[in-house]
Amino acid sequence: MKKEEHILRIYIDESGDNGDAKGSSELYGYTLVFWDNKNDISKELNKLNDKLNNINFTGMIHMSELVKSEQKCQYMSLKERKTIFNYLFYFYKNSNIKSKSFYVKKKETLNRSDLNLKLSSILKTFIIDNYEYLSSFDKVVVYYDNGQKPLGKIFDECFNYLNNYVHYVHFDKEKERLFQVADMITYLDKIYYKRKNKMNFGKSEKYFFNPDEIKTVTNTLDMKLFKTKKGNY
Repeated sequence: MKKEEHILRIYIDESGDNGDAKGSSELYGYTLVFWDNKNDISKELNKLNDKLNNINFTGMIHMSELVKSEQKCQYMSLKERKTIFNYLFYFYKNSNIKSKSFYVKKKETLNRSDLNLKLSSILKTFIIDNYEYLSSFDKVVVYYDNGQKPLGKIFDECFNYLNNYVHYVHFDKEKERLFQVADMITYLDKIYYKRKNKMNFGKSEKYFFNPDEIKTVTNTLDMKLFKTKKGNY
């Protein structure tokens, strides 16, 4: 009987934009969601999908649309949007998966090249510091759709330090709930970052989250953080 491959799946989504025009985001970065396939999450995943089916929501969950009441969420009440968020959030909380986010304040960079250099440097350091762990898998499979090609290039350059790296660009984002978790965490980590650094929240963020919910979110993010031997990045 063939031995099952030991695979670390990493789902990545970015947050913000890399532009410097008026009205562009203050922060730019990305989130990595880690799932070791030896950790069975099928029970939690089936529970999530059953709950979403029961409210007739079967498409992709996009955090920005939930918060800002946009696109397919534009006719939903706040209660309905928060219900969808809570389903995905508690799936993340209760499943054996971890996350790690990297952000850069754009005002602290000289230009786009400098921004990309900083984003790349952070990820390279993370990979080098965790090389033994990452190399222990038969494969490290990264799911990133190259939504922003400079980032896709950064991921390929950095993860190519590993001999077991595979990059999936084309995948079903509606079915890959962990990719949707990555999208959610990019948003929530930005909320966390703003709170920690006393930055202003957007109007829609203040409407969607009350202070107690933000506290729950930040505590959960701390609990689910991908821990490293070398400390914080």
